[in-house]
Amino acid sequence: IVAKPGELLKIRLKNGLAPGPGTEACSTKDKLGFFLNPDAICELNTTNLHVHGLHVSPEGNADNIFVTLHSGEEHLYEIQIPENHMGGT
Repeated sequence: IVAKPGELLKIRLKNGLAPGPGTEACSTKDKLGFFLNPDAICELNTTNLHVHGLHVSPEGNADNIFVTLHSGEEHLYEIQIPENHMGGT
C-alpha cells in the first residue's frame, strides 16, 4: 500500500476466518452477562486493522482499535492522512 500526505486511504477488511470452537456455548449468557459455559473459548477468530507509524485519528472508521470483526463480517476503514504528515517507508 502506498499513500501520500493528504490522501484518504480506504481499506475494506473481511474476516474470512471460520468461527472458533465454542461459538454455540458463547452465545448464551446469564442475567449478569457472563457466559454460561466458562470453559468455552469465545471470540477466538475475531480480527481488526490497526496501523503503526501514521499519526491519524483513532475515531470512527479510521484507526479504531475497538472495531471487532467476527467471522464473515467486513468493515471499511477510511484513514485520512494529514497534509503535513512526514514521509516514511
